[in-house]
Amino acid sequence: MKFSGFVLSAVVLASSVSYSNDVFAARISDNGICKAALALTLNKTPKAINAVGLKGPNVLLSLKSMKKDKWEYSCRVNKKTVNLDARKRRQDALVDGVITYDVMRGKKKVAVTRDKKVAGVTRKTYRFEELR
Repeated sequence: MKFSGFVLSAVVLASSVSYSNDVFAARISDNGICKAALALTLNKTPKAINAVGLKGPNVLLSLKSMKKDKWEYSCRVNKKTVNLDARKRRQDALVDGVITYDVMRGKKKVAVTRDKKVAGVTRKTYRFEELR
């Protein structure tokens, strides 16, 4: 009786470890969500964007270049929205509009939607691997 209880405990423990690894692998950081939002806004690939997380949900973003990196955008992730701000005045029009995101953990993807009054709605889906 004790042996079967031990075996049952071992099976439960092994399955919970397996589940926790799957959940951990299916997480996406605020950096990834901000990269997806800026990539959609600028119509660039997420690999062309640098992202550095600050304290909390604040992220600084820049486009990768051969020159010294200058942070051009700041990003703040909320429950279902992303706030992008441009450092330079001339870029404010690029980040204008409402940006929302939806994390699809089962598919390991994040869908980003931008609703801009003039241009309409733009939606794109990125795989988690693209955003790391």
